Amino acid sequence: VVMKSFKFIGRRSELDRFRRIMAAKEASVITVYGRRRVGKTTLIEKAFSGPGLIKCEGIEGQNQDFQRDSMLEQFAQQANVPALRHATPDSWRAVLRMMTEYLIQGRKTLYLEEFQWLSAYKGELISEIKYFWDNYWRKNDNFTLILCGSSPSFMLSKVVKSKAMHNRSLHEFHIQPFTPREVYSFFDSKRSRSEALSALLLVGGIPEYLKYLKETSSVFLSLAQHSFTQTGFFSGEYERIFVSSLESNPHYKRVIAFLAGERNATRNEISARLGIVSGSNLTTVLRDLELCGFIRRYTPFDKKTTSLLARYEISDPYLQFYHRLIEPKLSDIQQGRYQSRPAQAFSVQQLEQWLGYGLERYCRNHAHLIAETLGFADVDYQSGAFFSRGTAATDRGFQIDLMYKRADRVITLCEIRHNTNPISITDARKILESFSQYAPPARHSVQNVLICTGGVATRVSEAVLFDRVIDPLSFLF
Repeated sequence: VVMKSFKFIGRRSELDRFRRIMAAKEASVITVYGRRRVGKTTLIEKAFSGPGLIKCEGIEGQNQDFQRDSMLEQFAQQANVPALRHATPDSWRAVLRMMTEYLIQGRKTLYLEEFQWLSAYKGELISEIKYFWDNYWRKNDNFTLILCGSSPSFMLSKVVKSKAMHNRSLHEFHIQPFTPREVYSFFDSKRSRSEALSALLLVGGIPEYLKYLKETSSVFLSLAQHSFTQTGFFSGEYERIFVSSLESNPHYKRVIAFLAGERNATRNEISARLGIVSGSNLTTVLRDLELCGFIRRYTPFDKKTTSLLARYEISDPYLQFYHRLIEPKLSDIQQGRYQSRPAQAFSVQQLEQWLGYGLERYCRNHAHLIAETLGFADVDYQSGAFFSRGTAATDRGFQIDLMYKRADRVITLCEIRHNTNPISITDARKILESFSQYAPPARHSVQNVLICTGGVATRVSEAVLFDRVIDPLSFLF
C-alpha cells in the first residue's frame, strides 16, 4: 500500500524541549522511547533535520557483529568518510573510535535508532558509549547523542537506569500516543469528532495506524479494508509489535491473549491460568508489558497498590481489537474469504460493543478531564474503578466503571456507555440499581453521572434519573 504524506501534527512541548537542549550550547545525551509506530522517528527528524545529523539504525534479529558492520557502513556513507565503508571492526570500541574523529568537532548529532536491535539487547554497546562520552564526545559543546528505541523496558532498564549512563542521560523523552484533539487534527476535518473518537478507541492515538483509517469514506470501511484482507496492515502488525518491543519470550503473548479474553484479571489468576510461577519471572513479564504500554495495572481507588483486588487489563487499543475481531478470523483472512468484501468480516454491533470497552478504559485513564467537565477539578479527589469482592459463587460482586471520592464529601459514581441509540428508561434504572449497591461513607452525598455517546431517551431526561449526563465528545475534543 502506498501511503500519502501527512502534515506534522502536535508534539509542541517535545519540540520546544529539543530546541532548548540545542540552544544550551553543551554536549547532551537524549534518550527517546515509546511504543512502535508512535512517531518517534518523525519527531526526531523534524527537530534535528539539517547538516550534521547522522542516523544509524539497528537491524532486526541480527547479532552484534552484523550490527557493528552495518552501523559503521551507515556512518561512513552519511558522514562522507569512504575509508570506513570497508572497515571490519571486531568490537564496539573499534567502531566508536573510528567515528570519534568526525564527532568531536562542529555541530554533530549522532542518532542511534532502534537501539535495542543495534545493541542486540546486550549492555556492551552502552558501556562503550560511556567511555567515549566521558573521554571525547562531551568536550564538543555542539554534540548531541540520541538513543532511541521501541522497547521501553530495554531503554529504561539498560540505558536510562544503567550504571553506565548514570547522571549522563540528562534528557529523557517518553513519546505518547496522540491526544483526542491531535487525532481530530490529524484527520483534517475529513472525519467527524465522533469518527475521530472511534478511531482513537479502535487503534489508539498511533499516527501510523491513523493513516490507514483516513483512506475511504468512513473509519469502519478503512478499518475493514486493512484488517480482513490478505495483505491487510492490521492483520500483520501484531507480530511486528512484539518483535520490535520485546525480546523473544512466549509469556508476553500468552498474557496479552489471556487478558484479551478475560477483559481483566488479577495477578494470581494470570499465574494460575497460564502456569507462570508468581515470582520474579511473572513480575518481569508484567512489568515489561506495562512499560511498553500494552497492559495496565489498576486497583480500586480506596485500596493500596498492593491490594489483592488489583487487576490487569490491556491498555493498548490495537492489541485488544486484534484479539477480539481479527485473530478469530485469521484463517479465513489468509484464505481470502473477505478479500472482495472485507466489511462482511465483522458487524457494526460487534464494533459498538468493543468501542464500549475502549471508552470505559479511556475515561478511567483520563479521569481528570471528566472532573473538569463536572466542575470539581479544583477539589482534592481520588478516582478509579470500584469493584467489590463476591461473597459466594452466585455473588460475583459488582463494579462501578469510574468513581470519585471528593474532599467536599461527595461521591461521584459514573457509568460509561458507547451507545448509538438513546439509553432507555429500563437501562437507566438498571444502572441506578447497580449504583445503589455501593454504600457511601457516613456524611457523604452521592452524585450519579452517566457518560454516553448516544444520549438518553426523553423519558430518562424528564424523570431526571441522573444528576448529570455528559457526552465524551464534550471533554475529549
